Amino acid sequence: MTAEATLPSTSVSPTARHLWTRSRGIALALLMLLAGAVAVATVRSDARHGELDPRSADPLGSRAVTELLADRGVTTRLVTTLAEARAATGPDTTLLVAVPDRLTEHQQTLLHSATTGSGGRTVLVAAGGWSVGTLAPGVTADPATSRDSTLDPG
Repeated sequence: MTAEATLPSTSVSPTARHLWTRSRGIALALLMLLAGAVAVATVRSDARHGELDPRSADPLGSRAVTELLADRGVTTRLVTTLAEARAATGPDTTLLVAVPDRLTEHQQTLLHSATTGSGGRTVLVAAGGWSVGTLAPGVTADPATSRDSTLDPG
């Protein structure tokens, strides 16, 4: 009679523990990279909104003007769509349009028709001649001395 020796079974497929041990460094690095990206996005989200944006305190923003107006009881509201701008017009409002040349001629015509009968005021900043002609017919643009200059708060 022959007896067969039973050998212990050896598995060649990795176990979950073995996989975790080998990949946790990469997983930790990816997690740190993701956390860093979220932190940078959060910090930079208020950094720059756009020219004359009342939320922005950078040199191209207008947060300081918004704060000064609020101190004098003037309410400001940011509108970012043509529909919001048209709805915001009224007899006691001033609509400030920053860089109206970025609007299409059709958008300018719609905005002009909304502001014409509203009794409010429209202020155009950094407007080209064709924008002034569409949004404020009969008005002559006053060219700025330098668009890159800033004034001290005083």
